[in-house]
Formats: sequence, C-alpha cells, structure tokens
Amino acid sequence: MGMHTCTLDTFLESVESVPEKCGWNLDQVVDTVIKFWLNNSDSIRYWKVCLSNAGKDNLLVTRLADITALQAEFESLLDKKW
Repeated sequence: MGMHTCTLDTFLESVESVPEKCGWNLDQVVDTVIKFWLNNSDSIRYWKVCLSNAGKDNLLVTRLADITALQAEFESLLDKKW
C-alpha cells in the first residue's frame, strides 16, 4: 500500500480492499491496524514528520500481511543468492 499522507484514516481506507483479496476478516484487519497505530505512536509520529518533510513527491509504502507468511517471505529473500 502506498499513500502520501500518514493518518489513521488514510491507512484504514487503504486496507478496505485487502481482506477480500486475501480472504481476511475486515473487522480483524481494521482492529489490528488501529491497535498497531495506538501501540506505536512514537514511531508513527516520527515517520509522519519524515514524510511531511520529504515533500509532495514522496510516498509512504506499507505492508499488511499475515506475520507467518511475511516471515517466510523475508527468510526466503535472505536465503537467495543474488
């Protein structure tokens, strides 16, 4: 997902189409995003300032994934011989 603004509303709007594609429960996805937002306010504030200072030609890219699948993907990438 990519966005030009770092707000909770923007993140929630961006995840609305994800559960249908992945077979996820939308309520659980929204709850997870809200909990993450509330539990990581310092980091979010930092990245919000960075995005704002970077100018209008920059984009914040995020990832919403099942943690097990994401971990497997990262491990696969680390094992590749580039």
